[in-house]
Amino acid sequence: MSILARHKKPGGFRKLVQSMETTPPEKRNAIYKAMDAEDAEFVLHLKESLFSFEEFMNVPVTVITELVESMIDDIRIIAIALWHIDAPLHDKFFKNMLPHSAKRFKEASSELLQIKQFERTSAQFKMIIKARELEQNGVFILKRLSGHYPE
Repeated sequence: MSILARHKKPGGFRKLVQSMETTPPEKRNAIYKAMDAEDAEFVLHLKESLFSFEEFMNVPVTVITELVESMIDDIRIIAIALWHIDAPLHDKFFKNMLPHSAKRFKEASSELLQIKQFERTSAQFKMIIKARELEQNGVFILKRLSGHYPE
């Protein structure tokens, strides 16, 4: 059986996308390489379907607000994810927080003294997981998956 067969079955592609979205880049590249030997077109569809944290810059502001509000009890995760990232993305999140969320975000951010890269990456992955969860619940569309594989 091929390594990709299970991912081409109903629901398999979505699970793979969600798993790869939260896989560190080095490991992700190794997985791509192994899959590419079997089906390069599949890998292209996979890469096109993945959502990266930086892509939050391109989503509607309502998505940002919904995501932050859904994570209000985990506001520290958002603070860690946004720690020392490019100003435009940080500002997009902050400017679209409701006042109570912005206040809690400022408090959580002020408590952070030093964040390691893996901690920030982990927090960003958690936000992507939550965003995909909201998407599956019909709250918004984050990024469409390739239509080449059955849901």
